[in-house]
Amino acid sequence: MTIKKSLLISVLSILTISCTQNGRELLNQDTQFSHTDFETVSKITGQALNEISDSLFLPRSIGLVGDYLFIAERSPGNLVHTINLKNEAYLGRFGSRGMGPGEAPNAWRLFPFNFKELGILDHEIGKILVYSIDSLVQGKGFKGEYTVKEAMHSNGVIVFDDKFYILGNYNEDSRLIVGEITDSLSDLRRFGNFPKLNLNYEKLSEFDQKTTLNQAKISNHRDIALISYFNIPLFQIVNLSTNQEVNIVGPDPLPSNELIGELKYYYSSIITENFIYLLYITDKKEFKYVSNTVLVFDHSGKPIRKIILDKEVYQIVVYEDNYLYGLTYDNDEAPFTLYKYTLE
Repeated sequence: MTIKKSLLISVLSILTISCTQNGRELLNQDTQFSHTDFETVSKITGQALNEISDSLFLPRSIGLVGDYLFIAERSPGNLVHTINLKNEAYLGRFGSRGMGPGEAPNAWRLFPFNFKELGILDHEIGKILVYSIDSLVQGKGFKGEYTVKEAMHSNGVIVFDDKFYILGNYNEDSRLIVGEITDSLSDLRRFGNFPKLNLNYEKLSEFDQKTTLNQAKISNHRDIALISYFNIPLFQIVNLSTNQEVNIVGPDPLPSNELIGELKYYYSSIITENFIYLLYITDKKEFKYVSNTVLVFDHSGKPIRKIILDKEVYQIVVYEDNYLYGLTYDNDEAPFTLYKYTLE
C-alpha cells in the first residue's frame, strides 16, 4: 500500500485549531478528558516474578513481540533479557554490545519489527538492529541492521507496511521521519509538526519548547500509532492507513508557564489490539518517574478504565489485553522487580 504524501501534514496543536491547516482538513479536532470520564476504577494486586527479577541488574525499557517479553539492560554484557510469557521462563540475555557490525552500545528502545521480529534502537549512534524471534533462543537470531542519522536522539521507532516511522525529536519541521525498509533506508520523507506550544506559552524560549516536546514515545498496533508526551498532558492517535488523527489533552490542564517542562505526565505507554494503556504520573515531584496509575482508552481515545496498581512502576507492557507487566525499583523485594497483573 502506498502512503500518501499528505500523511500527517498538519499542525498538531494542543489548542482549538482551525479545520484546515497546510491545505489539509483535520478529520479530528482536539479533545479533552478528566478523571471523572472513566467508566470504572479498579485496584489490582500484582505477583512478583522473582526468578526473572533476579536476573535483572539495571533494566531500562521493556518491549513485547508475540509471546516474548524483552527487557533492555544497561549493565555490561548482552543487551536484552528474553522471557517466554507462555510459561514465564527466563531465556537469558542476547545482543552484542559494541560498535561493530551487528553490535550496538545500548538498547534504548525495543519495538516489534513485522510482528514476529524484534527491533532494537540505539539512539546515540542512530543504529537499528533486527532479530528473528524464532531462532533467537539458539543464538542465531540476528538478521540485519540499519544505520540512520535521523534516528539519532530519537525516542522511538515503529514499523508498518514495510516502512520505518522514526519519531523525530530535533527536527522541528517534522514529527515523523518515514522510509522504506531497504538496506540503505533511502528516500526518507518527513511528516507532521510538533505541537505548537508557543500558541499557549508566548514567553517559552525555542530551546525550552524543543526540550519539552522531544520527550515523547511512540508505539503502534498495525496501522494505529500512539504518541504520548512526558512533559505535557497530551497523547496523539494516528491512523496510518486513513490519515485520521486525534490529539487528546488530560486529565490535567496544561501546566503554567513557570512549570512547563518540569512536570511529568506519561512516562510509559503501549497500544494493543483493543486498547491504549498510559502510565500516568500523579506525583509531580521532580525526578519521580514511577506511578501506580494506568489510564485505559479505546483506539478512538474514549476513556474506558482507570487501573490502580499495588506497586509503583516505571515501565509497562500488556500481553493479549489479559496481563499487565510492570517494572519497579527500590522496593522491599529487590532493587528491580518485574510484576505481573491480571486484568479483570
